[in-house]
Amino acid sequence: MGERLQRLKKGFIYGAAALGIMSSSGFLVRDNNFSLEKAVQEQYERQDIDGAYDYDTECIENLEDILKEVRASTYRINVYITYITEGGNNAGINGAIASGSAVLLENGYFLTAAHVISEMLEEFMDEDSGNVISFYAADYTVFANGKSYKLEPVWTDDVWTDDVWAKNEDFALLKFAEEPGVFLPSFNYELGDSGKLRNGSVTFTFSAVNIPDIKQGNVLNSEKGAIWGENTDYNYFLENTKVISGDSGGPVIAFLDGKPQLIGITCYITPYFTPYNTIEPAGGILKINVILQEAGQFFEINF
Repeated sequence: MGERLQRLKKGFIYGAAALGIMSSSGFLVRDNNFSLEKAVQEQYERQDIDGAYDYDTECIENLEDILKEVRASTYRINVYITYITEGGNNAGINGAIASGSAVLLENGYFLTAAHVISEMLEEFMDEDSGNVISFYAADYTVFANGKSYKLEPVWTDDVWTDDVWAKNEDFALLKFAEEPGVFLPSFNYELGDSGKLRNGSVTFTFSAVNIPDIKQGNVLNSEKGAIWGENTDYNYFLENTKVISGDSGGPVIAFLDGKPQLIGITCYITPYFTPYNTIEPAGGILKINVILQEAGQFFEINF
């Protein structure tokens, strides 16, 4: 199994999709990483207009209002899978439900992590080793205003690239199967430039599945990329936010001179070593620049 597929499997097992459906209510939690926060505060008491992502929330006006707006554009994606098992103790037609988070963009597409919608069946097959499982059907819905709306994928990580052995990165785009007929809040701020992120930049991570559904953290290693064993993947960066299953696919924002921008989506959970040789959980974030590079044509369409 290639390194890319191994990484995606790890991302699924430790990351995104949460089996079952959970509800959420909004409140803000700031992750405790006092050593990093102290260093940030000592070096950056207050950020001025400097063309860089902010290190201090004092630079941001109407912070709570902005966070509420972004949270309103974050939705729970449900995946209903029906599969057939032949032999074993659970023969017949079976079903499973998985959930993740997604952000509704102004162009009408839902952006989420690909493993939320496309890696589920493989996981079930691994758990049912010894049985022969054949895929039967998968339905995708988004939950909003107490209702479910059917979706259909238009881009996933298994879209073929020029290299037939390669997969695209861990993101997916979905659209409504039919027009919902109601107004649903979308992310109405700018797409960012993840190349400008620096260690210590303040991030906010959103979930439509879990409580807390808004978490504040800091970028850990924007320049070094995310470490997978002995390899480094520069398409991702780490933040010290304690993401959990169900957060995957949710938007991550940072503030450029006080203005919110989408800089990526949550894809996996990984431990990192602090300067004090302690181990803390971190979120692996797929950079928005990578998403635009691979599927930029979808971001040029306005409905």
